[in-house]
Amino acid sequence: MLKLDLVSPFGQLIKDLSTDKVTVSSVKGQLTILPEHREMFGLLDRGLLSIDGVNDKYIVYSGFLQILKDGSVAIVADNIRKISELDIREIQTSIKEIEHKLNNESLDDSEYKRINNQYLDRLCELNALGQ
Repeated sequence: MLKLDLVSPFGQLIKDLSTDKVTVSSVKGQLTILPEHREMFGLLDRGLLSIDGVNDKYIVYSGFLQILKDGSVAIVADNIRKISELDIREIQTSIKEIEHKLNNESLDDSEYKRINNQYLDRLCELNALGQ
């Protein structure tokens, strides 16, 4: 059995939750954590966070995780949202605005990177909603 802690800048979202499986996106791909998983530390990438036995699903935009030998799993998310809080119309509108900026504005490298990251975040949200 795993013991999960989920922390964000808004506080502790989950503490000492017993679960059999956690699935999250790391910078090296999707990671499924099961009991007796090897110890590791990893960087998280934008993607779905699914916790066995929990109805809520989340999008983690970035962060890190630590898995300990005793089955403790700590996920620290820099930015996280419940999928149930997403508004598809807002996401679609945002995508159109971002595409317009990317295609029609002269952007320096840092501004392009910032706007492109917003675009990738919105696409991830749309994907999480099954669109």
